[in-house]
Amino acid sequence: MIIGSTEYRILHYWLRDNFKMTEVCETCGLNPTTGLDWACIDGKYSKKRSGYKVLCKSCHRRLDYRKTDYCKYGHKRSAENTYSYPPTGKPRSECVVCRKENHAKSNHKKIKET
Repeated sequence: MIIGSTEYRILHYWLRDNFKMTEVCETCGLNPTTGLDWACIDGKYSKKRSGYKVLCKSCHRRLDYRKTDYCKYGHKRSAENTYSYPPTGKPRSECVVCRKENHAKSNHKKIKET
């Protein structure tokens, strides 16, 4: 199903009308000010409640990007292009190309400010 298509929007209206949305994210347990989304967790986009979770925008984004072979900026995911951290706590990963670009932007701002 193509995200943003009429079929996709109709399904989300149907979910909203037929299932009660929780007030907190089913993954992290937070009640975000940015709202909550219906997230397809089985990839089937069926009309079964078990195929969806109510997620905050952050958890929904993480779930969607985990399903793809590319980071959110289009860089190919691979072992060489993935930086994982921290050694303890909640595991996270980041695209190495994006990480380098963000550090370069950050350092450029610091140089301008001085």
